[in-house]
Amino acid sequence: MPQWQLLVTLTSMSTSGGQLDNWDSVEAAEMRSEALDVVMDTQQWELTDARWEAIDQILMAMDAALAARDPKALGEATVELELQGPLRIIRIGSNQAVPANQRIRDQLADLVLKLGATSIDGNNSGSKDTGR
Repeated sequence: MPQWQLLVTLTSMSTSGGQLDNWDSVEAAEMRSEALDVVMDTQQWELTDARWEAIDQILMAMDAALAARDPKALGEATVELELQGPLRIIRIGSNQAVPANQRIRDQLADLVLKLGATSIDGNNSGSKDTGR
């Protein structure tokens, strides 16, 4: 893959001239939706313990960004989380990949709830369960 395509992929979450400083902007709502997608994907990952430790720090940064209503920090943490995803090539004899431990699963579930609530509260285009 040419390097410029990789750069486009990694920077596609940022907006040029958008309202990313405003938590209630369309761009920030899209950022929260993207973060929700990545967090939900993360629940299915199997990684080494060392990678899960790095993800633990990223999840704390995402939670802090949500508490501060900081879409830029949330976007940066989301990109970092995506980059920690499973590798396609695993070295023979490397540490065994495992699902997240209970504490990280709890952090992920908490973020799913918080991000889902901000998507609904922010009138994002996501669907809201009507209880039917």
